[in-house]
Amino acid sequence: MIEFKNDFLFLHTPETTMAVDLRAENAILAYYGPRIPSEDGVFIRLIYDPDDWRHRSFFPFMLSGNGRGEFKRGAVLIRNTDGSFSSDFRVKNAELCACPRFSDMPSAHSLAQTVKITYADIGGAEIEQYLSVCNDCDVIVSRIKLVNEGKAPIFVHRLASLQLDLYGRGYTIVSYAGQWAAERQAETLTLNAGTFVNASAEGASSARFNPAIALNSPNGEDWYGFNLLWSGDHKTSVECQENNTTRVLTGLNDENFCVEVKPYGSFVCPQACFVYAKELEEFYVYRSE
Repeated sequence: MIEFKNDFLFLHTPETTMAVDLRAENAILAYYGPRIPSEDGVFIRLIYDPDDWRHRSFFPFMLSGNGRGEFKRGAVLIRNTDGSFSSDFRVKNAELCACPRFSDMPSAHSLAQTVKITYADIGGAEIEQYLSVCNDCDVIVSRIKLVNEGKAPIFVHRLASLQLDLYGRGYTIVSYAGQWAAERQAETLTLNAGTFVNASAEGASSARFNPAIALNSPNGEDWYGFNLLWSGDHKTSVECQENNTTRVLTGLNDENFCVEVKPYGSFVCPQACFVYAKELEEFYVYRSE
């Protein structure tokens, strides 16, 4: 179930809730974890000032551009016709909609509801983020589409399918590396600072680096799983900095990546799915169904 209440967006699955604060010009992740009521009083209401540069590095944004003082990598990196890479995507609107399907891209099934958050940049680019929930499992699906509403071409150098900021640092990352006939060997790493990258540039998701990863919270009580519905080049990064947040980006591999989007054209990313659970073993239920 998806609903709006008091400038907050709530995405409910059977056992989990994601709450997004839409009061300011940026969508801010206010909560993601076990299911809670659609009431903004059950978690801390963050006060964000979009014109205070200090806030841009400390708040958990649902989508970030480049060049506005935020020190972590954002989901979007575009080059404008003047050669600059600056962008400042701010929320234009959010509304329930039908989940779009693209015939040339894989899509998740059994999606019950979808919300579209539209972000606009002063240069003419718009981002449409589609978030979908299921009625029979706790998976949430994200897809991002860039639309060029300007009069000049835009060059896309990075467009992730999902950006998710988690509170705290010191998460333990479980990734699945391997080789032919020995795929998906679990590897663990605890990240206290810096960036972890799980990627493939082989033209396929490959036996060497599966796009699926899982994060275990520093206290060991919470698990977050991520996967990409895509069989080509992929990249997932986990970035941790001093502001006590950990950012997950997952999507197409941006190595040597550049796509020209002409005026009134668009570019669509593959779907990314993510899930919250109390135990790692709960993720395998979703994989086998």
